[in-house]
Amino acid sequence: MAAATEERLKEILDAAGPRYQIHDPSTWPAQAKFAADGKWDELNEYQEMLIGGRDKSE
Repeated sequence: MAAATEERLKEILDAAGPRYQIHDPSTWPAQAKFAADGKWDELNEYQEMLIGGRDKSE
């Protein structure tokens, strides 16, 4: 997931049907990269900036 683009993740969710189309994968690759790299503190800090998985600034 860390290597996936937001567009590709959105395609997968769209193909999965309406139940999954409500999700916003825009922050998923970044979160997955922190996890894959074992950067748990950075991941926690990043997640604190999110509301429901979405960037608060958007």
